[in-house]
Amino acid sequence: MCRCSLILMQLHSMLFEKQKIQKCFNKAAVTYDQAATLQHQTGEALLAKLPAVLAPSYILDIGSGTGYCTHLLAQQYPEANIIGLDFSDQMLAVAKQKMRPQEHYLCADFDGLPLMDASIDLIYSNFSFQWSLNLAETLRAAYAVLKHHGYMVFSTLGPKTLYELREASGQIDAAAHLNDFLSMMAVQDHLQASGFKIIALNSHEHTLIFDDLFELIYNLKKIGANHVINKDIEGLGHKHYFEQLIKNYQAFKINEQLPATYDIIFGVVQKCDIL
Repeated sequence: MCRCSLILMQLHSMLFEKQKIQKCFNKAAVTYDQAATLQHQTGEALLAKLPAVLAPSYILDIGSGTGYCTHLLAQQYPEANIIGLDFSDQMLAVAKQKMRPQEHYLCADFDGLPLMDASIDLIYSNFSFQWSLNLAETLRAAYAVLKHHGYMVFSTLGPKTLYELREASGQIDAAAHLNDFLSMMAVQDHLQASGFKIIALNSHEHTLIFDDLFELIYNLKKIGANHVINKDIEGLGHKHYFEQLIKNYQAFKINEQLPATYDIIFGVVQKCDIL
């Protein structure tokens, strides 16, 4: 097989994968906000990490979804023009129902940002980069659109995320029923390779509590996080498998309830070109 054919196959595979992710988020558009308590709390915590001296004119919210954090950015920076970018048109339709005059929404992929180079003062991205199929490419695109000395703040998921569910399913078979997430060290390497100066990079574990495994899985579906990247399987599906999964998960039970741990990585970085 020639190199050109291989590249075309890889591009087709990535496009197909992105379409499947997009489909999950489109389906979750109407249920997302009622289930996304952690996502909203993390978005608020991310806002608190912004440098106090910032007075951005143009802000890009990558993975803006239903616009919850875009609206918070509009409140914090009432003079700024804010672009909410997401590749789920249904999520953006929800966001537009409550948009402010300074908010603008764009349906696009974060690997090919349709914006001019050096046009954005601040990039904000809450729980989005973990869906990147090529984080190096995603970060290069973000770096390109930032102005010189512009900032990017983000949150993403680390490898301990949903470890209880991962271990419970791992006792049944070796298939990957959950997505893999990069370590903080790997994220750091990608940031530095893209040219970013790291101001702060840390992680925090947050545990959600559910009455049973059905509630946990349903929560993942309601926020659109039920697709397993680059796998042909359908996640945690069949009846016999699920029954065994319920049994295995009991080892993690706390006060008759089930914990689900999220390993959250926070980053504050800056574009510092040598001009």
